[in-house]
Amino acid sequence: MKCSRTAASPTAPSQWRLKNGELLPCDVCVLATGLNLRFFSFELFIGQRKVQLERINFYRGFMLGGIPNYFQPMGSWHSAWTQRAEPLLRQAVAVMARMRSRALDEVSVERRDNTVVPGITPNYVMRSAATMPWLQGTCDLPSIDNLLSLLFSPRRLRYA
Repeated sequence: MKCSRTAASPTAPSQWRLKNGELLPCDVCVLATGLNLRFFSFELFIGQRKVQLERINFYRGFMLGGIPNYFQPMGSWHSAWTQRAEPLLRQAVAVMARMRSRALDEVSVERRDNTVVPGITPNYVMRSAATMPWLQGTCDLPSIDNLLSLLFSPRRLRYA
């Protein structure tokens, strides 16, 4: 068995050409992408001002600090993404309903830059730790998140 950590491309059904030009014959080839946790592969602007997203606070996993009227649910690291995203989307809908019922135009949470200390430390997480958003508020196990999401109160947010 031979392992290689480099870019490769298939040249025939049973061989790959490595980045260095070496041909690697194989019966089985397991490819890994080297997952890149880029949470924001796009730019965000408030008016003409570009928002710096590195180490931004991610309030309760669905609102970014200092960015009004922007909801982005962030699922769980350690379980089914949708198991966490569904209650977060319910919270976002509750906030929008509160805004509508009171004729409010804007909702936001305060921006806080933070150093991220991930709860898990595989390489794909640690490679991105310097730029990852900081989860502010509950982000424990999904079953606990789902329970605590029932305690969510849209009244705690800043409206205008």
